[in-house]
Amino acid sequence: MYIRTLVICDRAKGIHTKLTADTGGYRQTGFNGPLGSTIFGKRLGDTVLGEVFSADLRGYVFKILGGNNTMGRCMRQGILTDRTVRILMRRSKKGVRWKKAQDQRMRRSARGCIIGKDIRSLSLEILKHGDKEIPGMSGLAKPKSLGPKRATRIRKMFGLDKKDDVKKHVVRKKCRNGKTKAPMIQRLVTPERIRRKKTIAKAKEERFERRKRDMDEYRNANGGRLQQHKKRVLLPPALTLATTTKR
Repeated sequence: MYIRTLVICDRAKGIHTKLTADTGGYRQTGFNGPLGSTIFGKRLGDTVLGEVFSADLRGYVFKILGGNNTMGRCMRQGILTDRTVRILMRRSKKGVRWKKAQDQRMRRSARGCIIGKDIRSLSLEILKHGDKEIPGMSGLAKPKSLGPKRATRIRKMFGLDKKDDVKKHVVRKKCRNGKTKAPMIQRLVTPERIRRKKTIAKAKEERFERRKRDMDEYRNANGGRLQQHKKRVLLPPALTLATTTKR
């Protein structure tokens, strides 16, 4: 078995600083060498030691995130085989271009989640760091290119009060032409926003009062006729007939 590409990433899950992640990049290195049966039978999500791949990775513990075979097909979780098989897939599955009805299924090729001899690239995540640092990987601090957009989250990140100006603390992004641009702050309470909300509330109240006033005028104007109509409806049929014959 020969792996041509080994992708190692450190996502720094759980604990990270506000502006810069602990180690937020990934490094793609070429790798050629027989691994033997030490990695055969491993599945997606399993852990593997770094000594399996190289002596420089001694002490490292990796988690298998994914891989690709010689045909470029990626390993699919839940397919318990070490080769490519054709399975029935529904519309919601990945890699299915649907041309039939929604309730029908289509048979498509998929690579299993078990590592076999046809795997040529592996994606690994660092769970435990070893003795030596990986060049360009360990100890690398990658700053965030984008910051939060919501006003409350900006205040939380910089420890601001409601009286502080949030616009001065937005994380700006550098463009290729040398200029910087900032995102539009969401849920920002400004004097214009307060005035707009008061205007909308006042218009709603006026609309309610106008409708109530119009309804009162309509009832006063047609009150007598409505009362006569109600009396005629509530009277028995014999009385209504007698009143109509007298007329």
